[in-house]
Amino acid sequence: MTLFMAIAAAMVVVAIACVLVPLLVRRAHAGPAPEAANLDILRDQLAELEADVARGVLPGERYEQARADLERRVLEEAQGDPAPASAPQPASAWTAAALAAAIPIGALALYLAIGTPSALSPGAEPQHEMTRKRVEQMVARLAARLEKAPEDPEGWRVLGRAYAVLGRHPEAARAYERAAKAPDAAASGRVAGRVSLAQGLAARAAPTHTVFIFARADGGPPMPLAVLRKQVRDLPLEFTLDDSMAMAPSLKLSYFAEVVIGARVSRSGGAAPQSGDLQGVSKPVKVGATGVTVVIDTALP
Repeated sequence: MTLFMAIAAAMVVVAIACVLVPLLVRRAHAGPAPEAANLDILRDQLAELEADVARGVLPGERYEQARADLERRVLEEAQGDPAPASAPQPASAWTAAALAAAIPIGALALYLAIGTPSALSPGAEPQHEMTRKRVEQMVARLAARLEKAPEDPEGWRVLGRAYAVLGRHPEAARAYERAAKAPDAAASGRVAGRVSLAQGLAARAAPTHTVFIFARADGGPPMPLAVLRKQVRDLPLEFTLDDSMAMAPSLKLSYFAEVVIGARVSRSGGAAPQSGDLQGVSKPVKVGATGVTVVIDTALP
C-alpha cells in the first residue's frame, strides 16, 4: 500500500506539472492517445463473443477465429501512433492555482467513488493491465493459429509488427517472409449471382423501395456476413458480395464454407424484416460460387 500511495502521489505531481507547465510557459503538449479506450471496446467485444458461445449462437471454431481477430486488433492498437500535439491555451495564475488544487482533490474524490481499495491487498492481481507478458501471450496465440492456418498474409504482417515491437527482430523478419509467400485467402471470399423480383409480386413493390441483398452462414450466426443495398428499380440485377462488405471483422464470407444468399424488399428502408416485406432466399451455396439465382417470391406475414 505504501508503494501504491507513493506512485499515486508521484502521478498526481506529474499530472499537475503536465497541466501547469504548459499553462504557465505556454508550450504545446501532446494530447492523450485513444488506444486505452479502444482496448476497452475490444475487451467488451470479446465478452460478447464469449456470451454468444455460451448461448450456442457462435460455433467454437468461429469463436477462435473471432477471438484471434480481436487480439490482432489489440496488438495493432498497442502499436498505434500517438495523437498529434494540440495548441496551448493561455491561463492566468489564478487558473493555474485553482487547477493545482482541483487535480489532487478530484483524483482523491474519484478514487473514493469508483476505486477498488481491495486491489491494494498483497494478493490482488491486476486483471486488465496490458503488460508485456499479456502481449507476448497474445502474440504466441496468434503465431500458433497462423501455423495451423498459414494462408493469412495480414495475420503474418501483424505478427511481424508485434515481434518488431517486442524487439524479436529475427522472428519479425520470418513473419514478414511468410506474409509475402501466403496466398490471399480473401480473394475467394465472394459470391456472385442474379436477383430478380417475381412477376406476381411486382405490383406490391414501388421503384424506390429498398432492396437488401445479403449472405448468411449456413447454420451459423444470424448476423449477415455481407450486405448490398439497392432499389427495386435496379431489378433484375447482377450482384457480387465479398469480404469488403462484411458487417464485422470477425465475420466474413471467407471464414465460412457455405452460405445462404437472400434478397428482401423493404418498404420502410429498415434493415430489420417487417410484415409485408418481400423476400427470396437461395439454397446453401459454397463461398466462391458464381451464377447464384435468387428470386424474391415470398411476402413476409
